[in-house]
Amino acid sequence: MNSFFVRVLVNSGTRMTDKPFTYALPSDLEKTVKRGSAVYVPFGRGNRKTPAMVLEVTDRVPDFPTKEVIRKIEELPDLPEEALAIAQFLVETTLSDWASALQSVLPPGAIGEFVPKIRSFYRLTEEGKTSSVPPRAHRQTKVMDYLRKEGEEEQVVLLKATGASSSTLKALLEKGWIEKADRRVARREVEVGGRDPMLPLTGDQKKVFDRIVRERGTYLVCGVTGSGKTEVYLQLVDKVLREGKQAIVLVPEISLTPQTIARFEGRFGRRVAILHSRLSTSERYEEWEKIREGEVSIAIGARSAIFAPFENLGLIVIDEEHEGSYISEKNPKYHTYDIARFRTDYHGASLVLGTATPSIRTLYRVDEGEITRLDLPNRVGSRSMPKVQLVDMREELKANNRTMFSRPLYRAMDQALKEGNQVILFLNKRGHTSFVFCRSCGYVYRCDACDVAMTYHKGRKRLVCHYCGREKVLGKKCPNCGSNAIRDFGAGTEQLEEEVRRLFPEARVVRADADTMTRKGAYDRVYRDMLAGRIDILLGTQMIAKGFDFPRVTVVGVMAADISLNLPDIRANERTFQLITQVAGRAGRGDQPGQVFIQTYKSDHPAIVTAAQYDVDAFYQWEKKIRAMNHYPPFSRELHIRITSPDRAALLDKAYDLRAFIDSRLGRLEEGQVEGPTPCVIERMNRRYRFGIMVRSSKQEDLRGLGREILDAFPSTPKINIVLTMDPVSIF
Repeated sequence: MNSFFVRVLVNSGTRMTDKPFTYALPSDLEKTVKRGSAVYVPFGRGNRKTPAMVLEVTDRVPDFPTKEVIRKIEELPDLPEEALAIAQFLVETTLSDWASALQSVLPPGAIGEFVPKIRSFYRLTEEGKTSSVPPRAHRQTKVMDYLRKEGEEEQVVLLKATGASSSTLKALLEKGWIEKADRRVARREVEVGGRDPMLPLTGDQKKVFDRIVRERGTYLVCGVTGSGKTEVYLQLVDKVLREGKQAIVLVPEISLTPQTIARFEGRFGRRVAILHSRLSTSERYEEWEKIREGEVSIAIGARSAIFAPFENLGLIVIDEEHEGSYISEKNPKYHTYDIARFRTDYHGASLVLGTATPSIRTLYRVDEGEITRLDLPNRVGSRSMPKVQLVDMREELKANNRTMFSRPLYRAMDQALKEGNQVILFLNKRGHTSFVFCRSCGYVYRCDACDVAMTYHKGRKRLVCHYCGREKVLGKKCPNCGSNAIRDFGAGTEQLEEEVRRLFPEARVVRADADTMTRKGAYDRVYRDMLAGRIDILLGTQMIAKGFDFPRVTVVGVMAADISLNLPDIRANERTFQLITQVAGRAGRGDQPGQVFIQTYKSDHPAIVTAAQYDVDAFYQWEKKIRAMNHYPPFSRELHIRITSPDRAALLDKAYDLRAFIDSRLGRLEEGQVEGPTPCVIERMNRRYRFGIMVRSSKQEDLRGLGREILDAFPSTPKINIVLTMDPVSIF
């Protein structure tokens, strides 16, 4: 007879089983299994050995027969109460499933996947210290002399330094003159910190710092580019560490981590752990382990670092808080801000959001009193903001200039390069051309699986679909009419690079976009090369638009400022303002003044005009009126339902059933509105048709309740998939 039972969550991967199950706990596990323990249980009719997480241990005997827990999973550490609370928070507030919510707080990788990195080290034995090597054994002599000098060395380094082989070491081991020790080593080496001293804070920085340390809370540090937000973060973290607490610092892009890591490791050295997707699973596990074991006090990384397993948090910093990459739209779905607020409330810590271009949602929270705003209106060192020139490309066309470069931008680039300075060019469109078509019949090369034109990548000599990844070879003749009148249209970063090399053949040009930054360490190399002056012109997409601090950049060109204005998205104005302001801020961060050239066909658009003036508040007031008038966020909360299927007719039947279900419950929603079903912007992607329904209400909890009802009443099937997202960042 079992004395104890456990309620567990089984990692089965289906919503039908996304609920607690009860198992009997064998007597030999009663002392080791507790809430938060991972166990194996027999699951399903076949009693498949399945991992599960214990939510409760109880002595209440269930009124139904139960199976027994197989064993505890010793490879996984017991989850602390906070981790379980985070998982529950995700399930209750974001409509995520338990399996993915728990995965976010578990160590990286599958169970048992991590393999420690073991290296062999050698040193002299007591006998070896007094032994004489035969005169002809030259390599043995080198090894012995090296170890007498160094004391101990890793095998790879030892062999390289002495020119010896493994057989040399084997011979010395057999003689008993050296001894071998296998030891676990870290995959990521970190230098000792303290190289970079604390910098004196400016008057503005000191006011912000003092306000944050005076009272725990949530703060928005709204500082112009170059105003020294990072130094404020560094000194806030230093204070938290001196109090014996820990800190998480988030950056939105992997491209920003080399710079942020350099600043924090330069100040704090081995007290810093790194968590982002460019690390291997084993590297991420080691960093996670250092955090859990208390070996480090700071975690730096992208979105997922918010789950770093610290037990005494004093501060969370979200840099460039406006970035959409802080929102996860794959399970578990969450806004990083919400998790950060949950954790800072749990620990009694402070949350600091930093940016030059706050999101509309964040500024609205400031209006509502949820966040305290602190401004840094000036650049450090009394440096002036770069001069901005709006260039109307319609006027350039009238002057018969049909190149990608306006005359003012070309002249400024030429002058900057002659003076030994650097240039950044921003174009938020990768590839060589937007699409390829036939001038005779109008045929456009489209993806066979998606309703989009394929993008031509000249370097790879391929047409590529940026949504499903399919590729085609570009033929010389039109597949529709057979003519040779094939022409590409539109420009991407690949074509921009081509044009830059033609106009400035002596310049050292590097392109940074999703096509070129695929290899591990690519971001780090670009960062180091820019700092060292080995790059003259850096061009790319939005990954170069923010955060970078290169003192020799004096000219920035925004090549097509209005691209993002044309997207069918209620946040198009906001994103355009943020991108232009951020990329403009890369200029003039050193001793020399900067110039920014914004090339546009909409030079009078408020988003572009206010960006050129660095006027956050003017843009916010203008955009807020538009949002309020249309009842768009932040004046409402949203629930988006996406239905996909390879069968369009079956999809529409299900979509209209779902709409009827929502209509029957619309009266429960405060200020409820519903739109759709309507085709998504790209109706067919990867051979599946896609429709969406948008529900809005002034109360988020109303939408969550509706979402749970929909998930129960309309479960996904292999044929028809239904995905719900609270407050989506994109509905493409």
